[in-house]
Amino acid sequence: MDDGRAEHVRTLDQAEPRIRALLDTDEPGVGHGDVDIEVVPLLGDALTRVREAQAAAAAAQAATMKAAGLMRSAVRDLRRQGLSVTDVAHLLGVTRGRVSQIGERDRRAAMPRRKLTKS
Repeated sequence: MDDGRAEHVRTLDQAEPRIRALLDTDEPGVGHGDVDIEVVPLLGDALTRVREAQAAAAAAQAATMKAAGLMRSAVRDLRRQGLSVTDVAHLLGVTRGRVSQIGERDRRAAMPRRKLTKS
C-alpha cells in the first residue's frame, strides 16, 4: 500500500479484495469500487523471468502465425505452377496430407458464402 503498509495474502487473487476491504475499513462510507489497484508481488528476478517468458511466448505466437501464412502462400503458389501434392510436400518438408489440408482451407475460404434463409 502507498502508505508503506504491506499486506500478505495466500494467493494473488485474494490481494485486490483484501486491499479494498482495508480501504473500506480506513475510510468507511467511501466507495472504493472504482479505485485502480495494481498488485505487485515481491518476486525479485523471478518476475523479470516471467515477463521475459510472456514476451517470448507472444513473439513465438506471432512467428507461428507468420509461418502459417507463408506456408499457405507457398502451397498455393506451387500448386498453381502445376506441382503435385507429393512434390509440394517434399519441397516444404510436410506430409501430403498437410498440403491437401492447406489447399482445402484455401478453397473453402475462396468459395462464396451462401446465406441461409428460413422458409
